[in-house]
Amino acid sequence: MPERQLTWNIRPFIDGAYVDHDATGFIDDINPATEEVLCRVPAGTAEDVDLAVSTARRRFKEGVWCDLPPDKRKSILLNFAGLIVDHGAELALLDTLEMGKPISAARFEAEVGGSCIVRSAAELTDKVCGSLVPSEPGALSFNLYEPRGVIAAIVPWNAPTYNVLLKIAPALAAGNVVVLKPSEIASGSALKLAELAIEAGLPPGVLNVVPGLGATVGEALASHPGVDMVSFTGSTVTGRRVMQLAAQSHGRPVQLECGGKSPQLVFADVDNLDRVAAAIAEDIFYNSGQVCAARSLLIVEALR
Repeated sequence: MPERQLTWNIRPFIDGAYVDHDATGFIDDINPATEEVLCRVPAGTAEDVDLAVSTARRRFKEGVWCDLPPDKRKSILLNFAGLIVDHGAELALLDTLEMGKPISAARFEAEVGGSCIVRSAAELTDKVCGSLVPSEPGALSFNLYEPRGVIAAIVPWNAPTYNVLLKIAPALAAGNVVVLKPSEIASGSALKLAELAIEAGLPPGVLNVVPGLGATVGEALASHPGVDMVSFTGSTVTGRRVMQLAAQSHGRPVQLECGGKSPQLVFADVDNLDRVAAAIAEDIFYNSGQVCAARSLLIVEALR
């Protein structure tokens, strides 16, 4: 898709439609390659978050998604995966313009990695089973898996489409509803994915997206008493803040993925150092080194 055909509509997407926001502050969304301003992003407010969470809670209680038969949820998610592939070029262009990822990598993450995540989650909807528990005669005891409820999902900027799908696909497959906060510097693809989810058949209000700053939208979402679980991917410092906010306000479960340094191991008996060196260099600098499991720690066995 040519860049000139893109439209930037960075507003909250709630109950299946874009809505007006209450933000008075804005930040510039800048193309890192040209330093040109792509659009202005609302800072977001606690009121935006409250509307999204209350909408998600209402839709969860109504059972429009969690009460659907597993095969129906599966079918909708598979439709969603197909639409992601069909719109892969547009999703990739949004990511590339906002965060600078090479278009080839962005297309792979959408059309291959992202769509596969959704398909994998979809296939689990009718395959995750409960269990019978041994009990005395005359009694029946069993365990059932149930959706948790309203999931607050916060994602970073380094792989926008992929990170969003990694968060929302398992949550939706399990019957949950989601309020998503994308990175303020890479919100375009998250909002496009919300549109595609509706087109695929997801009921309005099951997936809501609130763009904005971490200090406004992020903090309001992590501390909102109406959420049943918080899932965050990002820096360790911010992860600690999310955990603190959740503990102080509602004490619901918090899932943190704060990244780290995965070591590259090189043993003394390696027979092709040039090949190893090339692979290590590629792994370290992939995506400008902005990877949650950045392979930038090198451990080399000493020669004896």
